[in-house]
Amino acid sequence: QQSLHNVSGISHSKMLKKQVLKVVGETAMRVDPNLSRQEKFEVFCRVVDNLAADGRISKAQQRSWTHLF
Repeated sequence: QQSLHNVSGISHSKMLKKQVLKVVGETAMRVDPNLSRQEKFEVFCRVVDNLAADGRISKAQQRSWTHLF
């Protein structure tokens, strides 16, 4: 199984949420088209956490993208 935070399509420049959602969604569908909404969000959160750790997005972006309330 491929690592979802290293998929092609995510550049080394600063990321936009729209870009991340597109790449994560496309990759998740290739890995398992039967993921539930919750599972897709969990994958998205892991990817966002890794992007923040790599410095590709800011901590503020990470927080706003993954904390819904």
